[in-house]
Amino acid sequence: MNYDWFSIDTAAAKKVWKFSKWVQDELDPVLEELAQMPAPRMGFHIRGGDKLSEDVQLSRMTTRPEDFVTSLAEAFPHLKGGTCIMVGDDQEWIAEASRVAAATFGCKPFSKTLFHIATGGSHDQETFNHESFETKCAGTLQFLVDIELLNHADYFVGTTNSGLPHIVDVLRFAVYNKDRSTFVDASFRHQDWYSRMRSFWKSKGPQPKRRLLRWIR
Repeated sequence: MNYDWFSIDTAAAKKVWKFSKWVQDELDPVLEELAQMPAPRMGFHIRGGDKLSEDVQLSRMTTRPEDFVTSLAEAFPHLKGGTCIMVGDDQEWIAEASRVAAATFGCKPFSKTLFHIATGGSHDQETFNHESFETKCAGTLQFLVDIELLNHADYFVGTTNSGLPHIVDVLRFAVYNKDRSTFVDASFRHQDWYSRMRSFWKSKGPQPKRRLLRWIR
């Protein structure tokens, strides 16, 4: 059919990304609070937790907290001030990324408590699978809140070593009409859509102004 996966996912997202009323009632106050925060609003998905042991198993370079910040700063050096939306699965890494982001952009941090993770802890899928229904429900709701915060950000940075950034990239484009160039992949592979284009123009350096010659007949 000559369709790539992104096109298929985009078509599906437009149909299925709808919330039950009770979920939307939980989301609305958070999104209203975000809307009052100063722009630009930069969303960070900080993936640590059990992803670190997976990196070791796969002999893969780990995306560290500072990598998320520097990747966005290099892609968009004009970003200053605003709000840094911090979501993820590792409270220590979120705290470190928030510190680096504040020093880099001068932004105000914005995040919601990860109430399904112990203070100072991180996410482990196997442990989460054995939690009570109530705990898993609360964690799933928080996950949806995190995704919606990232969907509504002006810029979004994550790592494609995780599955969530692909979901957010699709939703931002298909449902929320965000420019795909505003997503930055902080992993060592830099698989976001515009990374090669940014690298190309950066390597070219400042371009001379073109002069339009007027022909007189």
